[in-house]
Amino acid sequence: MSINIPENKSISSATKKLPCVILIDTSGSMSADQQKLVNGMEELKKYLSDDEMACSSVEVSIVTFDNEARVAEPFGPINDLCIPSINCNGMTAMHAAVDIGLKTIDKRRSEYKQYGLSSYRPWMYMLTDGGANDSDNGSFKELVRRQENQKLFFFPVAIGDTVDEKLLGSLHPDNEIFSIDRDRITKAFQWLSDSLSSVSGTKSGTVTLSDPEDFGLQRKHIQIDVGDFD
Repeated sequence: MSINIPENKSISSATKKLPCVILIDTSGSMSADQQKLVNGMEELKKYLSDDEMACSSVEVSIVTFDNEARVAEPFGPINDLCIPSINCNGMTAMHAAVDIGLKTIDKRRSEYKQYGLSSYRPWMYMLTDGGANDSDNGSFKELVRRQENQKLFFFPVAIGDTVDEKLLGSLHPDNEIFSIDRDRITKAFQWLSDSLSSVSGTKSGTVTLSDPEDFGLQRKHIQIDVGDFD
């Protein structure tokens, strides 16, 4: 399968960059949640645009996935983020979404290097209410490998009660996921906004992120049998 990654937007400043790709499940089962997803993205943009340091540091790309995955919004400054339209239908091409997300991050970090810019460890944030319906392309193993090598932060968010939690748990080295009720989807974006803001501008050391439960996110450690996954 060929992958089309659109041209990124220009880099706005010489500030150390914090790239975050958001993977959004737009399969048919998410159809009742379309407006909540849009509202969440709008809140994300407003929150980070109002934070001077985050506005110059954080860059966001949006990847949506249903029957296929695509870059709905390429990387660029947060105040240039165009909220993509959401039209939920079809299946759940999660393998393809992760693959595109990783390649999108790699491309943007390469552009930072061309400009002589440093960057924080990239973030990948995935919201889904299901599991993967497409073929294994090796991206899940690569996602775990990068986390284990401290090359990427990954936060999987399970929406509602139809999620394949074992699958999501297998994508995190500590088998950890977040879960949230459907009526609180925008809260998941609020936690992400708050967390990216906390990291941006930090020169060194450890950053303590806000408690996810304060935003309606429940942290779960998923038990996985050793024979469940390769």
